[in-house]
Amino acid sequence: MMFHNRSSTLYIRDGRRPSLPIADVRKALLVGVGYSHCSTYALSGPQKDVKQMERLLRQHYHFCEKDITILSDDPALPPSQQPTYANITDHLKNFVEKDIENAQYWFLFCGHAKQRPEEEEPSAKEPADLGEEDGKDEYIIPVDAVDAKGTIDDLRIIRDNTLREHLADTIRPGSEMFASLDTCHSNTMMDLPHHRCNRVYTSRSRFHRLGRRALEIGSDIIGEDLIRAIAHRVYETKEVIRSLRDKKYLLYRRTCTGYCIRGKATEFWINQGRVICISACKDSQHAWEDRDGKSLTTWLVKALGDKHNPTLKELMRSLGDQAKENYQKYNKACNKRVKQNPQLSTQLPVYMNERLFLYGPQG
Repeated sequence: MMFHNRSSTLYIRDGRRPSLPIADVRKALLVGVGYSHCSTYALSGPQKDVKQMERLLRQHYHFCEKDITILSDDPALPPSQQPTYANITDHLKNFVEKDIENAQYWFLFCGHAKQRPEEEEPSAKEPADLGEEDGKDEYIIPVDAVDAKGTIDDLRIIRDNTLREHLADTIRPGSEMFASLDTCHSNTMMDLPHHRCNRVYTSRSRFHRLGRRALEIGSDIIGEDLIRAIAHRVYETKEVIRSLRDKKYLLYRRTCTGYCIRGKATEFWINQGRVICISACKDSQHAWEDRDGKSLTTWLVKALGDKHNPTLKELMRSLGDQAKENYQKYNKACNKRVKQNPQLSTQLPVYMNERLFLYGPQG
């Protein structure tokens, strides 16, 4: 039975659903870059991360060896599997099956990412930008985009626009894309518009959830258009206050206010496909690996190994707890005051009691 014939049962607010179907097509692209050739960029975790994610997919999510592509700078792998600019971009272009619905895709990137001022006129090689709210473009760094001295080659970086174009924009109806970005500055790396309204970890996010529930109740009474206008006015007031405090803050660039009204995600996903991205941190933050090389991917694999299809809320709370424990240890050891808050971004506002996956194991 096709996915779009089950719209009445697949999305239930409390997360309860019947047994989930198996996707017609499953594909995973797992990229891990350790940068062993550059001492200032070297990471110990990414090569291990892609291997443990591969094991997870094969043990619990119906993936076969042929379904999984690994690009890693593990010396044991051939040149065709090294995470170079050419190899990564070639696989991105051919990753999503353009003519197949009911597919499940996993994308993992473990490595370095940076930011730079947003381009006003992107080059012809890059898709148009949706507009960065912080005025910065994020980009991932392939293994051949940095030399032994740590100099970045701008012609070999991969911008967030490219990731969005090949991973989010091409998804087919009834399909789902799960992306995990284990890297710095990664919150909006996929250019998905909703993230603040998906937060569950902080007291501020609880306030936003309560406010959104009130707005959603009001929309049933006085209409959604009026409620959206009220929410936008609240958002504008907050933006003005923040801009007065911070002269560098860009007014009205936010795509997600935190009060976004849910309700149309089901119809959208049925017609357009579902994209969910788990990022290691906010755009303004760095992601940290501990002395054993453990970071977001390690926490994610553990969480999904314990519960194969958690609710979005369960997963984000688990990742948030692990991240807090990790950065608190780092702060104590290095006398720092950093934070790392994993983020969830989506095309539309979601109910956080929904399950993570449409296809695969239940619970």
